[in-house]
Amino acid sequence: MSLEQFQLAQKYAELQRQHLDRHTYPIDQGVTPLIQRHGKTLINFSSNDYLGLASHPALKSAAIEYLKQHSIGAGAAHLVTGHHAIHEQLEQRLAQITGYSKAMLFSTGYMANMGVIDALMGH
Repeated sequence: MSLEQFQLAQKYAELQRQHLDRHTYPIDQGVTPLIQRHGKTLINFSSNDYLGLASHPALKSAAIEYLKQHSIGAGAAHLVTGHHAIHEQLEQRLAQITGYSKAMLFSTGYMANMGVIDALMGH
């Protein structure tokens, strides 16, 4: 074992002692605002579905009907291949509801954080 490998192993062992090492956990309940972890019910603040809409029966039914006639996924970034008409319709409806001339959708919270400053500055 090299000195660098030894030092990394020591750092990792320290993270483990402090319970700071990260792990993935299998989930069975699907995407929900509440999750079960170590026998506790927790609020899932890290979810992209904090409103619980991913499990809403009406949205699931609408998605099934939509997928019977359309493909799954965008295929590429919107700037590369364009985006689906349904995305455009949703952006227009959100703008109308909020009283703004335009609205912009982001696929994840991370992407929103990456693009929001440029979007607000008009770039």
